[in-house]
Amino acid sequence: MTGIVYGPRHTTDRATCGGVYDVQLGGGGHTAHDREAARRMLEEFPPEHRGVPEAVARFNRQFLVRSVRYALNSGVRQFLELGCGFPRWGNVHEIAQPGQPDARVVYVDYEQAPVDEYRKLLTGNAKTAVVHADVREPETILEDSAVQAQLDFSEPVWLGMLCVLSFVQLREGEDLYEVVRQYTDKLAPGSCFALSLGCGDDLPAEALPPFITLSQVYERDVGTPFVLRNVSQVERFFDGMTLATPVTYLPDCLPEPGNHVSHADWAKRTMRGGVALVDS
Repeated sequence: MTGIVYGPRHTTDRATCGGVYDVQLGGGGHTAHDREAARRMLEEFPPEHRGVPEAVARFNRQFLVRSVRYALNSGVRQFLELGCGFPRWGNVHEIAQPGQPDARVVYVDYEQAPVDEYRKLLTGNAKTAVVHADVREPETILEDSAVQAQLDFSEPVWLGMLCVLSFVQLREGEDLYEVVRQYTDKLAPGSCFALSLGCGDDLPAEALPPFITLSQVYERDVGTPFVLRNVSQVERFFDGMTLATPVTYLPDCLPEPGNHVSHADWAKRTMRGGVALVDS
C-alpha cells in the first residue's frame, strides 16, 4: 500500500474503472481491455443474475440524475462531480443547464480518456470545465484554476461522489474520511453532498462469491478492488450534515413516483447512497 502513486493517469494498457462503467451503462468502453474486464465480471454470476453489474451501474446513474434535480430544486446552481467517468446518458450538465442556463459544472477524472471525451463534448460550453486530477488530492483539485474559475465556494455547490470511493486506495495510515472532509468542509451552507458506495452487509450469502470474483477482476485487470462497506461506514461520510434522505438502497434515494425495485433484487442491495445538506 505504501507504493501507491497518486496523480492523474493516462492508462492504455489495461482496463479502467471508467471504461468498465461505460460498458455497463451500454457504451462501447474505451478499449478492448474494458470490454473484456466487464465480460469477466459476469462469468461467476448465476444466469438469472447475470445482469446485476449493469443494473447496479444504471441505478447509480439514475441516482446521480435525481440528486442533481434535487439540488436544482433546492436552489443550487454549481456542480462538482468527482470521478465522472465517460460522458454517456445522464451527464450533470445535461440535467442542470437546460432549465438553468446559469448553472456551472466541473467534471473531474483521473484517467485521460474520459477527460478528453468530455472536453470534446463540451467545446463551446463556457460554463463547464473538465479537470484531469486525482480525487485523493483534494488540495490540487480545489485550487485548480479551472475549478476556481467556474465555482464560487462561498455559494452552494452540489458535490457528487458517485461510486468513486468504492475504488479509492490510500497509502498506509491515510484516512478516506479525512480526504472526503477536505471537500465537504469547503461547502457553503445550502450545498448538497451526494454519495454512493458499494455496500455488502445486506447481500444474500449466495451473492457474495460472485461479488468477490468481481472485486478480484477489478484488482487484477484494473488495479484496484471494488470495496464493499457496511451502512454505518457509509453514514460516517455524512457526519456534521443533515441527511435529506436516509442512507439506503440507491433506487430508494429520492425515489421517483411509481419507481419500485424488489428488495430481493441483488442489484438493488449492492449499493447505498444518500444526499445531505450543509447547514449554516
